[in-house]
Parts: sequence; structure tokens; C-alpha cells
Amino acid sequence: MKRIRMTNPALRSRADAENCLGQIRALSIEQHERASALEAAKKALDEQYAGRDAEITQALAAQQALLCDWAEANPSEFGDRKSIQMIHGLIGWRIGQPKLSKKSKAKWEDLADIVADSLGSEYVRTKREVDRERIIADRGTIPPESLREIGLAVVQEESFFIEPRLDQIDRVKEAA
Repeated sequence: MKRIRMTNPALRSRADAENCLGQIRALSIEQHERASALEAAKKALDEQYAGRDAEITQALAAQQALLCDWAEANPSEFGDRKSIQMIHGLIGWRIGQPKLSKKSKAKWEDLADIVADSLGSEYVRTKREVDRERIIADRGTIPPESLREIGLAVVQEESFFIEPRLDQIDRVKEAA
């Protein structure tokens, strides 16, 4: 593994800053090229194995359906158990997590009132939360003092950025 030793001298002039940005650009271009090469290799592997993977997936589904049909047709093989051990593995039935399903075509929103009336309001949720997006959208009409009084503030932080020019990758390769 190659170690890169980074020294962090202070940049004293614009020329030093230009040189630093040039190094950032060169490293960014190398990183971009490596990522592109990796993506191309992944794509080639995906294409190489895609056909056989589709065949295997189809064959698995067909075999699983056959075994499921056999298990449904032969419940006596299971006795009072949910699964049976076979030479090549275990087959059986798993009980999933309980879930609530609707028996009518009514929407869940419409059922909320019926559930509250029949079973009690403790079975109906109401979620109350601050609408942050709307406060941000209305920040021009809400006085900042009002927000400050309730312990809120709309802030926009400034952060430094670097965007090296990657549009001339081919020219840099030729020069090297």
C-alpha cells in the first residue's frame, strides 16, 4: 500500500493557491477516471453474468413452485410440525408477523372514525409536529422576533467549496 505524505504548509500567495487548486484538480481527475474505470468494469461483469442469472432465477422459481405444490398436496408428511428435514435441506411453513388488513374496499382514512367510535380513540393516531418546511417557506412573512421568542431561527450557513474543472480531462491525459 502506497502512503501519501501530506504536508500542510500555509499558502502565502495567490500563486500558491493556484498551484494547490491545480493539485486538487489533478487528483480529482485521477479519482474520476478510476471511478469511471470501476463503473465500466462493473457494467461489463453485470452484462457477462446477466443472462445466466435470469435463467437461474427462473429455474429457481419453477423448482420452488413445484416443491410448494408438493407440500400443499401432502400435509400428512408434516404431521403436526410446520417443517420437515430432508436430505438436501429443510422445507416448511413460516408464520409471518401479524398485520392488520382491510376486509372492505374502504380507505384507511375513512376507517379511522369508525375505529375510534367502535374500539376507542386510543386506536387512532394523530401525529402533531412542527411544519418546518412551511416555516422556512414563509420566513419572509414571519417576523424573526416571533421565531426568536419561541426558540427558533431560520439559518443559512455558508461553507467553503472547491469545484475543480473536470471538463478538460482528455487534454490533461495528453499533456502527461
